[in-house]
Amino acid sequence: MQVDREGQHSGDGVTYIYPDLHTAIQGQFEDSVLVDGQQCEGTGAQGGGGLPVPTFTCKQGQHYGYEHPTARNIADHPLLRDPYESVQVEVLQSGLAQGGEGLFLRRDVRGGQVLAFYGGIKIARTAYASDYKMQLDEHTDIDIPGDYLGVHQYCATLAHKANHSFTPNCEWGQFYHPRFGAVKCILTLEDLECGQEVLINYKLSPLATAPRWYKQVWKRHQGEEVTDSDVDEDVPPPRGADCDAMETEWRQIILVPSR
Repeated sequence: MQVDREGQHSGDGVTYIYPDLHTAIQGQFEDSVLVDGQQCEGTGAQGGGGLPVPTFTCKQGQHYGYEHPTARNIADHPLLRDPYESVQVEVLQSGLAQGGEGLFLRRDVRGGQVLAFYGGIKIARTAYASDYKMQLDEHTDIDIPGDYLGVHQYCATLAHKANHSFTPNCEWGQFYHPRFGAVKCILTLEDLECGQEVLINYKLSPLATAPRWYKQVWKRHQGEEVTDSDVDEDVPPPRGADCDAMETEWRQIILVPSR
């Protein structure tokens, strides 16, 4: 393994360790970008009086690499689940009033733990309409194209399936992922039990321009009565990014991983 002056790793024996300090991807990296790797698991550490060196099982199974998202392709392998996320969460039918699918825990977790990742296309910050667009940094938005909203179309990351609540048990954080580069992640705010739904405060503003379902949830949260006139009989399905309709200047794609 080689490390350059900027601290970027290159070589065939580089290991990326997930936040649980157990799940890992080992293989070839170039300038800290995953070229080809396989999953392995931490078994402990060895070393005498110096810095302990982690030890791992032999790498095996599915091969992973950087996914090269573009304006029209969310990932090279959109149905390849993340090995860490797949043991943390799953998508089930939500029990919330706004309905739809939701993200649920597959195990007990502690507060402050990373649960899931928000992968997607990365484009220059814009004002186009999408229910899944969120700010990644001051220059970049991350979004889910409309053709990839279902888990049968895209499940490489699942954080976009988390539902809204004004009493959330999780929040958004920043994360660097070996397959997706800089992304958003979901962090727990408290200890949670297996089977609980993952809930995030969407913080849509201003309230006057928020979707009608969001206003309904806000009224219930405030203890106000929700009348028939407040309720949409047919809630429109969520909108993803319409890549065909984006203006040319909006499609300033980041072609290399953001660090």
